[in-house]
Amino acid sequence: MSDVKLRAAVVGSGFGTHHVELLRSAGVSVEWLVYAHDRERASTAARRWDVPRLTTDLGDALADGVELLAVASPPDTHLAAVLAAARQVQWLACDKPLALNAKQAAHASREVLAAGTNSMAFYQWRSHRGLGALRERIGAEVNGPLRHLHVEFLHDFLSAPDTAWAWRHDPLRAGAGAFADLGVHALDLICWLAGECPTVLAASSSVSWRERRAAGGAIPGRTEDVGAATLRLSPQADASLIVSRAATGVRRLRVLATSALGVEEVTIDPDSGGEIDNPYATWLQAGGEDDRTPDFEEGVRVQRLLEEILRRAAA
Repeated sequence: MSDVKLRAAVVGSGFGTHHVELLRSAGVSVEWLVYAHDRERASTAARRWDVPRLTTDLGDALADGVELLAVASPPDTHLAAVLAAARQVQWLACDKPLALNAKQAAHASREVLAAGTNSMAFYQWRSHRGLGALRERIGAEVNGPLRHLHVEFLHDFLSAPDTAWAWRHDPLRAGAGAFADLGVHALDLICWLAGECPTVLAASSSVSWRERRAAGGAIPGRTEDVGAATLRLSPQADASLIVSRAATGVRRLRVLATSALGVEEVTIDPDSGGEIDNPYATWLQAGGEDDRTPDFEEGVRVQRLLEEILRRAAA
């Protein structure tokens, strides 16, 4: 597959440019950039990454016969893009979370399964070599049986009241706040590292800024900026997570695995990524069959956990 020059489209001119970069690095020709309304930003991104075509209509790219679609727009737009493309492309990737809620995520997964389309829920931290090594050691019980798995994902991109992403503060567009931005990564890692998904025991959250300053004026801060959850993996093992997008001066993804005979830690700078392989290259080279590139059904699993955490935090 790595010798084939696939033609791709990317939905989203913000974080979508990261997908453009990764796809190009994986040998894919990105032919289309689909944007919502900010043509100036989209044009700048297209020039920088040498994407020849811009459109606000995904149908234009699909009609052109692209074989791969990467969806990297806000969560409320994911389902429509997936449904439009599932039977038109061979490869379909979607950034996290998979959809606005678990019902939509399950619909997306059913559609790609029915179409026989290769899917990837974009949880890129599985591709970090240090975390991969930790997973192997946990599975081999190098330090004995796992007793506790803790993941904390802290960042400061929304530590000030100013925001460049009004949609992130609207639950009808984002689905959630820090739990959707960062917590889903923690949940996916817990499932992947432990080899099983947990049940949710308790959760809490808080909003750092009740009012945010966006480009169009003041908006309410309606999604959580900080959150925590306690989870149960088995009668012998628990898990926990802490997330914050308002951790002033801190940017860290940290995993702590406590086993019967020892403790292991992996700490990552989320901005640089560190020892992380290109998920698109792995996905394409493996024909969609690599546990470092989760499919949509695994994305549904994380979405259901997210929904239960939000329910517990609101109680």
